[in-house]
Amino acid sequence: MVVDERTRLLIPRLLSLAAIGAVVGALYGFETSLADQAGLRGLIRGGLTGLLIAGVVTWLRLFVIEAPGSWLVRASFPVTVAVRA
Repeated sequence: MVVDERTRLLIPRLLSLAAIGAVVGALYGFETSLADQAGLRGLIRGGLTGLLIAGVVTWLRLFVIEAPGSWLVRASFPVTVAVRA
């Protein structure tokens, strides 16, 4: 299987941003679950949630919105702002 050069360059960015999202989510989940005495469970749940959200949002931005030949490249400025927001 041949991997496109652009894809080969974007995969590390996707993985690093997803990992950052997982760390931030884990910290937030741990902090918010301390009141319920469920620190480890909150850490795991927050990490998985952060990984999922950051991974999906980053994938959409890298491979759909900023893809070469994407319909968004030819769209007007208000449409571009609305999609990215």
